[in-house]
Formats: sequence, C-alpha cells, structure tokens
Amino acid sequence: MSEQIIYNNVDISGSVETEEAVHDMYAGCEQADTLTLTFEDEGADWDAWGAVPGDTVVYKNGGTSTGTMYVHSVYPENGFFTVRAASIPQNAKLCHTKSWESVHLLQVGSEVAGRFGFSFRIEGMENFYYDYIAQENEPDIAFLNRIAKLEGGILIVYNNEVILYGEAALEKRETDLEVTTGDGTFSGCDRSGDIFGKAKLSAGSCYGVFTADPSNSRTLDIKGRATSDAEAKRWARGLLRQANKNGRTCRLQKDIMREFSAGITVDLDNQAAPKWSGKMFLYHVRHEYKKERTTLFMRPPLEGY
Repeated sequence: MSEQIIYNNVDISGSVETEEAVHDMYAGCEQADTLTLTFEDEGADWDAWGAVPGDTVVYKNGGTSTGTMYVHSVYPENGFFTVRAASIPQNAKLCHTKSWESVHLLQVGSEVAGRFGFSFRIEGMENFYYDYIAQENEPDIAFLNRIAKLEGGILIVYNNEVILYGEAALEKRETDLEVTTGDGTFSGCDRSGDIFGKAKLSAGSCYGVFTADPSNSRTLDIKGRATSDAEAKRWARGLLRQANKNGRTCRLQKDIMREFSAGITVDLDNQAAPKWSGKMFLYHVRHEYKKERTTLFMRPPLEGY
C-alpha cells in the first residue's frame, strides 16, 4: 500500500525511505496515540532539515491516517533517523491549578483542552453539572483523564480534538466488524477473580455506594472529594468500572487490518479458545505498517455499568 508523510505541513513522501512505521491507538488507557517512524538517513538529511520536538507529522497508509501528531523526540543513529510523536503536544502535560464553581463538564473540558490548542466535545454521556471541581497542580491532560474516570468515560485524542466518550455507550454500539483467530496469534488473561462487587466513596460528609454484583463481597473503598451523595455515588460507579473493566483481556496478532481502530467493538470468532469468542471492545490497536501486521488488544464489554 502507498504511504504519505506530511511533515510540518509539507509532503515529504518522495524524499524519504521509511524503514519502520508503527501507529498505536488507545481508548481508555490514559495514553495518547503514538507514532514511530524510522527512516534511512545516510546523507544526514534530517539533520539538515532541522527536525526537532514540537514539529508536526501526519502519516497515511492505504486510506488510514494518524491525523496530526506532535513530535516528542528524535533519534539520529548510524544512518537512520527515528521520529516519535503523539496525538497530544508536549504542552498538554503542563501543570495548572484552578477551581470552578457552578459549571458544566463541557465548559471545563473546553477551557482545559483550549490551553493546548485543542477542541473538546462529549459523546455518549451527560454534560454533568458541578457545584465545585478543582485542578490542583495537575497536567491538563491528566486532569481531563481524571474527570473521565470519575464519570465512567474515556478520552480519545485525535487530530487536535479531545473527545470524552461514555465508555459504556461505546461498548453498547452495534458491531459491524468480525475477526477470526485463524492464521493469527492469540493470547488471553483472566483476572476476573480480582474484580469488585461494589464501590464505596467517602468524601467528608458525602458518601456514595454503587453495587454491580451483590453476590460478590469484594468492596472497593475510595477516599475522594464530592459535593453531594449523588455525585459520590456516580463517581463510585465510574471508578468501579475503571477497577473492573480489565478483568479479562486478550490480544490477537494477524496480517495488517487497517479497518480496525481503538474504541470500537468487534465480533471475535475465537478458533483458538472458543470460550473467548463474542463481542469485544478494542482498547488498544497497533498497526505495524512495514511489517504488514496488526495487534488487537481486546476485552469483553463490562455489563450493567
């Protein structure tokens, strides 16, 4: 498949020879998408071009695109040059302190994402109202991730936009892609014995309990902040989801599957381990374009919450 590389808004595809191109996409992993590109560079062209962290790069391959990625590091070494980039700029990790009163989630998210030049939107969840919420010397992207976890959501960052998705809503979407383990390498891990039946959140005079499975006596005890019992219960639910969602995970590596991306559901026909067949949520997808292979990192949807 043909590839295209746009570096600092200039198409350099005809001027470089790509040795490696790896794109990692994440959904709900508290991790920005990453891109690693390695080029032949016997003539030290990249040094002459002055490639530095902070540059932008877009990689396209066979109809797929990484969107705008921000260079975080560069590595010249023995006739090769490696560029490592992420879907967030470095200034998304700057720490800030601010508190808000009588505010909605969309307003807070838009302000924080706007600090590093990104737009912000919400999908599949309510635009929650907060009597009070605070960012206390936290990196901007980490603060948004913290809110996402409290509310049972996940961040997906793509092409200069931060999207806060309700994770349960994503998992409930209809599946229109299928994948089989045939001709692939499959492995799974079952840690379902570690999951909790309920969560309790204590926040001063506020207290919230959410029960997912009354037959499971394991309780997740959380100390936090909340301004009402209702908010404490909602956040207990969100944090219980975070604690339990990776109870069963698996991975499958096959020949390149460009149509798969993180944040979607697929139907898995697991010929290697039939009990692992069924609907799966893709929380991490790795495309290794030069090696012509894809690795899917999956888990079953978390039912009920």
